Amino acid sequence: MEHLKHSWLWLVVSLLLTACGSGREAYVADVVGNCWQEGVVVRVPNHDTLTERELKLFLRLDPDFREDSLTVRIETLTPDSLRTEELHHLVFTPPRRISSLHAVEEISYRRGVQLPIAGNYYFIITPLRPVHRVEAVGVLFKE
Repeated sequence: MEHLKHSWLWLVVSLLLTACGSGREAYVADVVGNCWQEGVVVRVPNHDTLTERELKLFLRLDPDFREDSLTVRIETLTPDSLRTEELHHLVFTPPRRISSLHAVEEISYRRGVQLPIAGNYYFIITPLRPVHRVEAVGVLFKE
């Protein structure tokens, strides 16, 4: 009975922490296979057309990931069918842990980003060369 009481307490605490929000929204897509070479499509549903946020890219990395940098092509498709494309050079921080945990690398991309139209934005992120040990790629908005 005591175990059940503690479980409920943790559930309530985690729901309250989630409800308070951290000002962060993350959207992610898995990389297919063990070598990332195709574009990964990340869908970002936008309801807030007023807030300026910082936009970061993030990658979930296998513990054996050894790259120090990578250039990616980022295509952005907006709800009103506009399309932009640019290259962005990602520089990874050296590992600071000895662990089998999977690292999540956050890399700043743009500041002061305001998505002016409500609807789905699509970010298609493609490496310029094949890279191993990337498990997922995402977009993170931070207020």
